[in-house]
Amino acid sequence: MKKVLFILTLFIASFSISQWENDEIAIGFGLGKSNLGGNFSANLKYNLPKVDSTHAYGPMFRWQRGWSNNVGIDQQSSFNIWGPGAFYHYRFADVLFAGIEFEYLSTPFSYTLLSPTSNWVPILNLGAGYSQSFDFVRVNLGFFYDIIDNDNSPMRPQYFIKQKNEAGDVTRILPVIYKLQFFFPLGN
Repeated sequence: MKKVLFILTLFIASFSISQWENDEIAIGFGLGKSNLGGNFSANLKYNLPKVDSTHAYGPMFRWQRGWSNNVGIDQQSSFNIWGPGAFYHYRFADVLFAGIEFEYLSTPFSYTLLSPTSNWVPILNLGAGYSQSFDFVRVNLGFFYDIIDNDNSPMRPQYFIKQKNEAGDVTRILPVIYKLQFFFPLGN
């Protein structure tokens, strides 16, 4: 793992000293809390320098920290979900974007009844949304569909489109999430 991080750092540094412009750091985050526990997540992206601003691509990293208070039995626990990835966004007329994002996340959970063969889960999101540039930040708000839809995906709790039958029971959950991300320019 140390070798992968070292190579990734060298790769990013080699682009950072180039003559191209339009590099950005993107931050997406989430927070949830109740008296039973909660979680905090951060998704960081580095938009590599390039000739124009219509293409955004580069490495990304997700980290999520969760905790449980288990009120009543006086037992506490916590967990981490993390992993690297890569993204590509194409920006249309400075107001829309379409993109694809791949993540490879380590999770301590199994969302299936069977034990997973690996705690590393691939996620491939395809999506689109609103993208607006302001003086100091670009805001992306989009909807993404998980093409792989792995049964052990740690993103499952974030899926928000549910199909129900006549009795109101959930029969299917579509692997769709929404993301709010902020891209901050680093150079000119």
